[in-house]
Amino acid sequence: MIEYPLYIDVLGGVAGFLNSVAFIPQEWKVYYPKSTKEILLSMFFVFTFGVLLWFV
Repeated sequence: MIEYPLYIDVLGGVAGFLNSVAFIPQEWKVYYPKSTKEILLSMFFVFTFGVLLWFV
């Protein structure tokens, strides 16, 4: 079995966390006011950063 350094596991965990959490504020903004006018740009930044961490 291949053993990876701990930082690889931590990086993967951070990437998964960011990808999961990025959509929560967006869903809140869309679901409760029932409007899609306020699409959050910060959600796209957090999601993109999380995806980039998957590639590392």
